[in-house]
Amino acid sequence: MEKKLVIIVINKIELFDKLVITMNDAGFGGTAINSSGLAQELAKKEDSHIIAALRAFMVAGRTENKTIFTVVPESKIPELRDILVSIIGDLSEPNSGIIFSVPVDFSEGLI
Repeated sequence: MEKKLVIIVINKIELFDKLVITMNDAGFGGTAINSSGLAQELAKKEDSHIIAALRAFMVAGRTENKTIFTVVPESKIPELRDILVSIIGDLSEPNSGIIFSVPVDFSEGLI
């Protein structure tokens, strides 16, 4: 059974609790961390006018996002994606979030 590391970045952090509760109810576990995008980090710097201009493109008041890491069988990715989209909405919308996976060659300690 092919396993994948799924990485989910949520920009709409007000929906984070609902997402992790729904994931848990569906049998998904994982690890969540506070994170921030590069544009957010660059916008904090006062080194250039170009970087300061990035502030105009950022959501006002949002300084962080949440990143979830979970290892799942490849066959479970569509279910996980459906949960994410049902709560966060269309991921093609700006500042919503992203999901992607990478192969896992080895894992130990997973339930």
